[in-house]
Amino acid sequence: MIQNTLQEPEWYLARTSAYEFGKTLQKTKVKLTDSLNKTLATNLKTLHPLPPFDSAMMDGYAICGNSPWEIVGTILAGGTEIEIKDGEAVVIATGAKIPQKTFAVLRQEHANLIENKLTVKVGHSISLGKDIRKKGEEADVGIEVLRSGIEINPAVIGLAASCGYDELEVFENPVIDVFVSGDELLDQGLPINGKIRDSLSMQIPGWIYNSDAIIDKVSRITDDFKETFKEISNSKADIILTTGGTAKGSVDHIHEVIKTLKGTILINEVKVRPGHPMLLATIGENRFLVGLPGNPLAAIVAFISLALPVIRKMQGRDLENLEKIKINKDFLAPENEHRLFPVKIENNEATPVQHWGSAMLRGVAQSNAFVIVPPNGAKAGAILDYLRTPW
Repeated sequence: MIQNTLQEPEWYLARTSAYEFGKTLQKTKVKLTDSLNKTLATNLKTLHPLPPFDSAMMDGYAICGNSPWEIVGTILAGGTEIEIKDGEAVVIATGAKIPQKTFAVLRQEHANLIENKLTVKVGHSISLGKDIRKKGEEADVGIEVLRSGIEINPAVIGLAASCGYDELEVFENPVIDVFVSGDELLDQGLPINGKIRDSLSMQIPGWIYNSDAIIDKVSRITDDFKETFKEISNSKADIILTTGGTAKGSVDHIHEVIKTLKGTILINEVKVRPGHPMLLATIGENRFLVGLPGNPLAAIVAFISLALPVIRKMQGRDLENLEKIKINKDFLAPENEHRLFPVKIENNEATPVQHWGSAMLRGVAQSNAFVIVPPNGAKAGAILDYLRTPW
């Protein structure tokens, strides 16, 4: 039996509830080279001081005592340390370990070297510790440098390597299957005989890719209950995205499929335009189905409203914060529903795009965000919440 936990909630409640309904995937350890775009599952602490030893910040000379200094050797990065005493210096490369008793590093361009005697050029001076990167100046051993829940990007991987890690504990990204329904859809060519091009199969993978989730399958299905049931029941994905079939028409089968699978509808329709007939359901332990409407703009709104929150929860990430922006035009909205309106954000203002109907893509292709317009609309100059587009 279908249990409608939230029937037509307002948009903010639907979005936060979708996140709360989600469940984080299990932790796993992966090599640093395999961790990109996954989510850090434990706080990252240094395994040694950063940097691990005193090192040269510049190419030059490690000097000891007063000038003039006699050159007694060379130390390259990763090379063997050389002992020096008063009146001595070594040629040193950037990143090389500083000898004990080093007073400072004299930059190469600030040095005079005549017959192995080193002095400071006129107009320059040297002070204790000059151009020496001190051991632990960035962080001591055992210091927390990153908190769990962040997306692992190349800089995070580099920091982890610097901290001494060979692998990281991460939350895996959810696997997603996409089923686009519609007997009227064409794979290619021009519209003919009442059929139109399938734009959703072309764009949904991009939404998923930019959320760091993993696509297993993108399939077209007909408006047929048996085929819809077969494809959904055979899927092993963490999240199933469907398009179309969530309303109450004669060929809308998603509710009945969920019921047959003994699933639970968690959110059934949302008080928002476009995208009102979206839904969220469970169809197994920690497996979700997000029903997107069939109209392209409505499907995008439903994806960022219900699918993205579930994806982020499964990844172990926080729900994306809403940002604020001033609108420079009046925005209309229904009396009892929010409207997610595609806009172009430039110069700290949001400008509405043209061609923003539920079935239109021309406007949203020119936009970079959606403003959340409250019921009954908002006047120019108002400050509204907004979300970036999912690409």
